[in-house]
Amino acid sequence: MGLIKNPFIVCQQFMEDTDIITINDDMRNEFIEVLTVTVCVKDPKSTRIKLDSTVELVRDLRGVANNEVESQIDYRLTKNGTPLATQSDIVTLLRADTNRINTIDGLTWCDENPSAGDNVYTIEINRVDGGDTPEDLVNFVEVQTRALNATVFPK
Repeated sequence: MGLIKNPFIVCQQFMEDTDIITINDDMRNEFIEVLTVTVCVKDPKSTRIKLDSTVELVRDLRGVANNEVESQIDYRLTKNGTPLATQSDIVTLLRADTNRINTIDGLTWCDENPSAGDNVYTIEINRVDGGDTPEDLVNFVEVQTRALNATVFPK
């Protein structure tokens, strides 16, 4: 039996209310793994892998004097522990009648040079320390619904 020539998908998904990760104040400025997927490649010269991630974040705000809070989350994609891409998401949150604000972020990457054997792709996030900036007004960040999909294509 030969290898499948059509694209196929490998994925890891977590739904809301299961496997929620909470990033507290003492976990700032360190990357935390939130998703991982492993893709086995037999012929790297004829394979490319497209990675798509989606992460829902809920920011819980402390008492805020004004209506705007700035918050930064850095996303990092690694392959076998080596960083491939980093994306910073800096948002100005407009506080309404709630202390919890949801955002959904994504990162897409195409690995044109996968390694032979297992390629372990990981999405990590970092809650950036704001010092005396409005980031201090974010009590904690919850990583809720999230997915990392790897679509394997022949070249």
